[in-house]
Amino acid sequence: MGGISTHSQSLSGRSELRLLHASDLHVGSDVLPDEAIAGFRAVVRVARDVQADALLIAGDLFDHQGVDQELVEEVLTSLAGLPCPTVVLPGNHDTLLTQDRRYRLNGHVSVIVDPNGETVRLADLRLAVWGRPVIEHSPAFRPLATPPSRPDDDWFVVMAHGLFIPGRDDIGFSSPITPEDLALLDCDYVALGHVHAFRKVADQPSPAYYSGSPFPSATGTVALVQLDQAAAPIVTPIPITNGSRANRD
Repeated sequence: MGGISTHSQSLSGRSELRLLHASDLHVGSDVLPDEAIAGFRAVVRVARDVQADALLIAGDLFDHQGVDQELVEEVLTSLAGLPCPTVVLPGNHDTLLTQDRRYRLNGHVSVIVDPNGETVRLADLRLAVWGRPVIEHSPAFRPLATPPSRPDDDWFVVMAHGLFIPGRDDIGFSSPITPEDLALLDCDYVALGHVHAFRKVADQPSPAYYSGSPFPSATGTVALVQLDQAAAPIVTPIPITNGSRANRD
């Protein structure tokens, strides 16, 4: 929920959780290739710096299906080398992940691939993460259609890659996310991707944020999400400048 967790009595193992939420890295971009890989490397560094319990990438990790194989291997090796697990939700640019079975990984790096949505369970963290990958980026695709009920005894995070549509007159956009979709969720946090700017979309019933893109030419941000059984969630943008974490002193 948007305030203190309503299931705090059922969580016996983890009273706090620190998540790093990133999206829209577009590694392999034909337009800004150097910025894209520098932004990815910065995300990996920040995940280490903030001692994240998990890294959540809410879509568009890669830019297209033809990303150079060496670059793909660097990305996957870097994520596998993090001390925390990573969950990747493919966005509309991530055809590399949705169409190539080699990259459907499980374990330390998990990629959500079931078109109907699936849940990744990180047992050590007592964390469940659900999302629906973008298989067809069209107005008919609803990123938050048919989410599961909150799992028992777990922190629960929902990931979605799409465009938040605040009004009923805003129709015709691909992968729409509506206030009605968000109102039906019972989770601790909603990690959104597709918008390249840090943005709060909702406080209630569950906090929902876009992390922004680590591209310095965009907003250059990721989001630190601090969940606590005894307090409301704290979501803080972390700036990325020139492919590195900005000096915040």
